[in-house]
Amino acid sequence: KQWYQRRVRDGICEVISAAGWLVGEFHEHLEDKEKVLRDIFSPKVLDLPPHIQTILVQASIKIYGSIITDNETLGADEDSKALGEFYLSKITMFTDSNDLEVQ
Repeated sequence: KQWYQRRVRDGICEVISAAGWLVGEFHEHLEDKEKVLRDIFSPKVLDLPPHIQTILVQASIKIYGSIITDNETLGADEDSKALGEFYLSKITMFTDSNDLEVQ
């Protein structure tokens, strides 16, 4: 039973890994970029293996940059400032990681 649960978890982790890569690479197609960004910073993400956390860090950078670019086009400087403060407050969950590949 324990072996089976580990395999299921590993399978789900690989799906999350692929999804993280997809949202990072194709962020321009996301309907709600800010929601996806906030979901990446869910505390549950810290339970994922380091190589998946790394993918999510990279995706967050791409999505964050895309949102800032969109806000600049719309002249939404205050939204960008608030998002920047949010991002800086949350990214520390990864930069404080014990795993070098996540930092």
